[in-house]
Amino acid sequence: MKMRDQLEAEFPEHFRALRSVARCSDSAGFPDLLWEPIDWVVEWPRMRDTTDPGVMLESPRRVVVVDTISNELRYYAGGWYSDQSRAHLEDDRFMAEGSEQGVFPSLAAAVTFARRYLVDTAPLQEIDIPRLFRGRRDTDVACLAELAAQGSLFG
Repeated sequence: MKMRDQLEAEFPEHFRALRSVARCSDSAGFPDLLWEPIDWVVEWPRMRDTTDPGVMLESPRRVVVVDTISNELRYYAGGWYSDQSRAHLEDDRFMAEGSEQGVFPSLAAAVTFARRYLVDTAPLQEIDIPRLFRGRRDTDVACLAELAAQGSLFG
């Protein structure tokens, strides 16, 4: 079962809330999830053929990507451009959103985190969902507030 189908079946309320603010698509081979150890003999064909893909949830300002790689439920969360052609206009906001990558203990933790980050727009450092960090740059709340006051959040 695809991860997005599993999310919809097992966590329908969270999934509906996420779909209200974010586009949901399959994801296989997202670069920020490809840290060692990786069993490339297993993972490369899965990524190439997009069998058993993870999920990408894209709001106009933020993204969460979750995929099972080498038996770990890996994730990336961070700022996102509303449109690549606007990247030069949104760099300050993109950077202020912060970013994080790591491993969730369960799909329940992943979907709850995604809801807090994308629907509730919580700063990364305020989300108290259990997870193992690989790296994090905190959300710059003061910068986002300043950009909002200027009308510069785009999205």
